[in-house]
Amino acid sequence: MSDDASDNQKWLARFKPEAARHLVELARGLEHLHPQTLVKPTNLKATFEEIARTNPKLRELYRLAHTLKGSAGMVRQTEVAGLAEQIEKNLTRVVFDPDCFDEELRRKLLNLTEQATEKVKQIGQD
Repeated sequence: MSDDASDNQKWLARFKPEAARHLVELARGLEHLHPQTLVKPTNLKATFEEIARTNPKLRELYRLAHTLKGSAGMVRQTEVAGLAEQIEKNLTRVVFDPDCFDEELRRKLLNLTEQATEKVKQIGQD
Protein backbone atom coordinates (compact mmCIF):
# COMPACT_ATOMS: atom_id res chain seq x y z
CA MET A 1 0.00 0.00 0.00
CA SER A 2 1.39 3.41 -0.92
CA ASP A 3 1.99 6.07 1.73
CA ASP A 4 -0.85 8.17 0.29
CA ALA A 5 -3.29 5.26 0.44
CA SER A 6 -2.12 4.40 3.95
CA ASP A 7 -2.55 8.01 5.08
CA ASN A 8 -6.02 8.14 3.53
CA GLN A 9 -7.01 4.96 5.39
CA LYS A 10 -5.80 6.49 8.65
CA TRP A 11 -7.83 9.65 8.06
CA LEU A 12 -10.90 7.62 7.12
CA ALA A 13 -10.50 5.57 10.30
CA ARG A 14 -10.61 8.82 12.28
CA PHE A 15 -13.35 10.37 10.19
CA LYS A 16 -15.86 7.52 10.38
CA PRO A 17 -16.55 7.48 14.15
CA GLU A 18 -16.42 11.27 14.37
CA ALA A 19 -18.90 11.62 11.50
CA ALA A 20 -21.16 8.99 13.05
CA ARG A 21 -21.20 10.94 16.35
CA HIS A 22 -21.99 14.20 14.56
CA LEU A 23 -24.84 12.54 12.69
CA VAL A 24 -26.32 11.04 15.86
CA GLU A 25 -26.18 14.47 17.53
CA LEU A 26 -27.67 16.09 14.44
CA ALA A 27 -30.58 13.63 14.27
CA ARG A 28 -31.24 13.93 18.00
CA GLY A 29 -31.14 17.72 17.81
CA LEU A 30 -33.50 17.83 14.83
CA GLU A 31 -35.95 15.55 16.61
CA HIS A 32 -35.98 17.87 19.63
CA LEU A 33 -36.00 21.20 17.81
CA HIS A 34 -39.40 22.84 18.19
CA PRO A 35 -40.51 25.61 15.84
CA GLN A 36 -42.26 27.53 18.61
CA THR A 37 -38.98 27.86 20.55
CA LEU A 38 -37.07 29.44 17.66
CA VAL A 39 -36.47 33.16 18.02
CA LYS A 40 -37.17 35.28 14.96
CA PRO A 41 -34.41 37.71 14.01
CA THR A 42 -35.22 41.31 14.79
CA ASN A 43 -32.33 42.84 12.88
CA LEU A 44 -32.41 41.44 9.37
CA LYS A 45 -29.17 43.26 8.55
CA ALA A 46 -27.31 41.33 11.25
CA THR A 47 -24.72 38.75 10.28
CA PHE A 48 -25.43 35.04 10.27
CA GLU A 49 -23.48 34.60 13.52
CA GLU A 50 -25.36 37.43 15.24
CA ILE A 51 -28.71 35.95 14.26
CA ALA A 52 -27.66 32.36 15.01
CA ARG A 53 -26.67 33.34 18.57
CA THR A 54 -30.34 33.94 19.34
CA ASN A 55 -31.04 30.24 18.68
CA PRO A 56 -28.20 28.26 20.29
CA LYS A 57 -29.69 24.82 19.55
CA LEU A 58 -30.09 25.72 15.89
CA ARG A 59 -26.59 27.19 15.83
CA GLU A 60 -25.19 23.91 17.20
CA LEU A 61 -27.00 21.88 14.53
CA TYR A 62 -25.61 24.16 11.86
CA ARG A 63 -22.10 23.78 13.32
CA LEU A 64 -22.41 19.98 13.24
CA ALA A 65 -23.49 20.00 9.59
CA HIS A 66 -20.78 22.49 8.66
CA THR A 67 -18.07 20.48 10.41
CA LEU A 68 -19.27 17.26 8.79
CA LYS A 69 -19.25 18.90 5.36
CA GLY A 70 -15.68 20.10 5.79
CA SER A 71 -14.24 16.92 7.25
CA ALA A 72 -16.00 14.74 4.66
CA GLY A 73 -14.54 16.88 1.91
CA MET A 74 -11.05 16.55 3.37
CA VAL A 75 -11.22 12.74 3.22
CA ARG A 76 -12.81 12.74 -0.23
CA GLN A 77 -16.22 11.53 0.91
CA THR A 78 -18.04 13.71 -1.58
CA GLU A 79 -21.47 12.12 -1.14
CA VAL A 80 -21.38 12.68 2.63
CA ALA A 81 -20.09 16.23 2.07
CA GLY A 82 -22.91 16.90 -0.40
CA LEU A 83 -25.58 15.64 1.99
CA ALA A 84 -24.08 17.69 4.83
CA GLU A 85 -24.09 20.75 2.57
CA GLN A 86 -27.81 20.26 1.87
CA ILE A 87 -28.47 20.04 5.62
CA GLU A 88 -26.34 23.13 6.21
CA LYS A 89 -28.15 25.16 3.53
CA ASN A 90 -31.56 24.25 4.94
CA LEU A 91 -30.47 25.14 8.46
CA THR A 92 -29.12 28.48 7.20
CA ARG A 93 -32.56 29.17 5.79
CA VAL A 94 -34.10 28.37 9.20
CA VAL A 95 -31.66 30.70 10.98
CA PHE A 96 -32.88 33.62 8.86
CA ASP A 97 -36.53 32.50 8.74
CA PRO A 98 -37.48 30.28 11.69
CA ASP A 99 -41.08 30.16 10.46
CA CYS A 100 -40.00 27.91 7.59
CA PHE A 101 -39.13 25.11 10.05
CA ASP A 102 -42.09 22.76 10.00
CA GLU A 103 -42.59 19.00 10.16
CA GLU A 104 -42.00 18.63 6.42
CA LEU A 105 -38.61 20.34 6.67
CA ARG A 106 -37.75 18.35 9.81
CA ARG A 107 -38.51 15.10 7.92
CA LYS A 108 -36.40 16.27 4.98
CA LEU A 109 -33.47 17.09 7.25
CA LEU A 110 -33.80 13.80 9.12
CA ASN A 111 -33.89 11.96 5.79
CA LEU A 112 -30.70 13.70 4.64
CA THR A 113 -29.11 12.85 7.98
CA GLU A 114 -30.09 9.18 7.60
CA GLN A 115 -28.70 9.09 4.06
CA ALA A 116 -25.40 10.51 5.31
CA THR A 117 -25.38 8.00 8.17
CA GLU A 118 -25.76 5.13 5.71
CA LYS A 119 -22.92 6.50 3.55
CA VAL A 120 -20.67 6.77 6.60
CA LYS A 121 -21.49 3.19 7.63
CA GLN A 122 -20.39 2.00 4.17
CA ILE A 123 -16.92 3.54 4.47
CA GLY A 124 -14.30 0.80 4.41
CA GLN A 125 -16.73 -1.95 3.49
CA ASP A 126 -15.71 -2.20 -0.15
